Parts: sequence; C-alpha cells; structure tokens
Amino acid sequence: MATKIVVSIAPQSREEFQEQYPQAKALGDIVEIRTDRGFIPDQSLAGESVLITGPCPEILQPMMLDVPYERLADVQKLKQQFPKTKILGSYHGPFENVNEIIQKLDASPVDFIKIACPCKNALEALELVSILNAPPTKKPLTIVPMGEQVSFGRVVAACLGSHLTFTCLDNRPVAPGQISAEEMIKRYRVQSITQLYGLIGSPVTRSPSYITHNHVFQSLNVPAAYVKIDLKPEEVEKAMPLLQLCRFRGLSVTMPLKGKFGPNPVNTIRINPSDIETFNTDGRSVKELLEEKVDLSRSTVLIIGAGGTAQAIAQALSKAGASLIISNRTEEKAEALAKLFGAQTCPFGTLPEVQVVIQATCSEDIRLPEISSMHVVLDVLFPDESPFLKECKKKGAKTISGLDMWKRQAAHQFDIWLGAKQ
Repeated sequence: MATKIVVSIAPQSREEFQEQYPQAKALGDIVEIRTDRGFIPDQSLAGESVLITGPCPEILQPMMLDVPYERLADVQKLKQQFPKTKILGSYHGPFENVNEIIQKLDASPVDFIKIACPCKNALEALELVSILNAPPTKKPLTIVPMGEQVSFGRVVAACLGSHLTFTCLDNRPVAPGQISAEEMIKRYRVQSITQLYGLIGSPVTRSPSYITHNHVFQSLNVPAAYVKIDLKPEEVEKAMPLLQLCRFRGLSVTMPLKGKFGPNPVNTIRINPSDIETFNTDGRSVKELLEEKVDLSRSTVLIIGAGGTAQAIAQALSKAGASLIISNRTEEKAEALAKLFGAQTCPFGTLPEVQVVIQATCSEDIRLPEISSMHVVLDVLFPDESPFLKECKKKGAKTISGLDMWKRQAAHQFDIWLGAKQ
C-alpha cells in the first residue's frame, strides 16, 4: 500500500491556522496539526483527515491522535474520550532498543506505530529505515529518520512502505529534515516508487543531481527516486549491504569515495540482488567531449591532478592515443600516476607545450597565465563555472565546463543502470 502523505503545520494563531490548514489539506492525505507548538483549534474536526500532535480538547474529535510512548497507560482512557479516533503510538528518542519498543507498542492498544529517531549520519538512517523490510509488528508502521543530513531517509522509508510520510508546507518545516509535500509528491513521487538510486560522497550538498536525475526517471516513466547521501569513507563498508537491503539499484559516486571500491576509480555502481558492479564514466565522457574539438591521437594533454578523476581521464585518453603530462601539487602522486600510463610530469603551476589542459582537482585557485586561444581547456568542477575556466575563456581558449562533463557522464550512468549499455 502506498505511503500516506502527512502535511505538518504548527500555526501560532487563528489567522495562521486559517491560512495553512487549507493549503496542507489540498496537498496531503492527512494534515498534522502541532498543537504542542502554540495554537489549539477550538472547533470540531470530526470527519476531517487530521492528526493532532499535542494537547487535544475533546471538541476536536480528530481522525488520529498522536500519543507518546511515555503515555501508553493513557490509551484506553483516550479511546473512551475519542471513540472514533485512531491512536498513533509514537516513540521519539535514540535508535537503541527500537525493535523492543516497537514490540511494546504492538502489544498496546494503539492502532498505528510511529518511530522517529535522531540520526547522526547516513548509516544510522539506513539502519533505522531497514526495519521496514521485516517489521516486528503487523500494525501499520511509520519510520522517520530525524536530522537535516539524513532527510534522504524519509524518501527511502516511503519506498520501503512506511505507513505515513511526514512533510511540510514550502520552507516551513516543523521537524528536522522535513521535505516539502510538493517535493515529496512531484520530485520524489514517494507514493509510486519501487526502487531507489542515489549519490554517495561527502559533501554532496552542491550537486544538482537530485533535480536532474529525478526528472529523467519521471520522463522515462521509471518508478524510481534519486537521493543525495552524505557518506564518509569509513562508512562505506557497512553502508553497501544496507543500501542493497533498502532497494537501491544504482549509485553515483563522488569524492572522496571514488577510490573505495577497488584499484580503479569508480563513479558508477549498479546494485544487483546478489552483488554490485562498478564502472567509471568520467574518462569516457571527457574523451568524447574532447574528440568533438581535437584529434586526441595527435594531441598532448596536460592533466592537473592525480586523484581518482584524473586517473580515470588519463586511462581513457591514453587508450585514445593522446600523449599525457601529469602535474600535481604533490610531485610523488604525479609521478605515480604518470608511471601507470607512460606519461611525463611537469612542475605544478607550469604550462608545457600542449594542445589540451584538463583541470581535474577540487581546487578553485588554479592559475595558468600562459593559456591562450590555442588551447582547449576542460575543468571538472561543477555546477558553477570555476574562476580558472572563466579566465581561460577570456583569453580565447575553447572551454568545456564541469557541467558539460557531468551531463555526459550522467547519461552513461543511466545507460548502465537501466540496461541500455553494459
């Protein structure tokens, strides 16, 4: 059964209630009125799809009433006081012993169960929502990971069958990490998705991929959502089986995780039922973009950087017949990468005689004053055009932005995930 959209409001006055309630009612299946935040309506809400969280005068008679775990002893009395109201038994607290708490709620007379836990990181959020795969209760269960960094977990929970999905009106969250109802319905399509994809790395806040990728899934009529997950290198090993368990079918990989999946840098993962497959679309994308401007077999290319992205690009360009020169702040790393592909090295900050320059670091302070209209310059940084690329453009160089590269590699990722190309 599809998750129900709950739109939370916390009006501070009758005027705010009269403004917010119709908006929330139009967007969601249920309106949560947080009477614990100030204003308490003084009119009957019988027959309305309303959840009251907080003080509830008898006149309200809501469809649903949130009763905290600490007040389970009051449930029978509340059922007599509100005979037509369903009781949502809710636990708000640490993740520890959650299964035991669910079992206690299951044994109580509540009708529905809600578990909301603050999560410090993505691992905790994934562990929490994974409960929905085999819930220790037959009562409808809602799971809510709390926290700005783990808002993705609300989308995941919806995909896994969370009874309720708590949302808010635009820019008016009433709990940490709440996503607007409109975004949940239109962008993430949480009432129809059956599979998940995502971006992993740290930080991931600047990436526009959650906008573009969800649009692509929607246009292709694929019942999938794409989320951003802030994941640290030390969390990857534990995260992968959890992602697999939580219906993830593919991942984009950004820094600093590109080197965490084997000897070769990875930016794309396909998750199968029994294993994962790794790919890199960075090098292929850069090669294709450059081939539209130069003959790589007759070109010398300067690659600035020696990380995972630089390695993937060097591998693809080497296969295309380009001569390579590697430059990096840490000379030893430049030499190690050059050795892999029979390339030369040059001091960082200098420009040897080349036709193509590729800026493959995370730095925005790269300077090469000698750049001219004779050069083709690609900078991997996105979504904004870097100061380096802007300066190269002013000098007449043919430029390729990180956004151009990102669009090309993303297209190849979709081919891998959806099976168009292997």
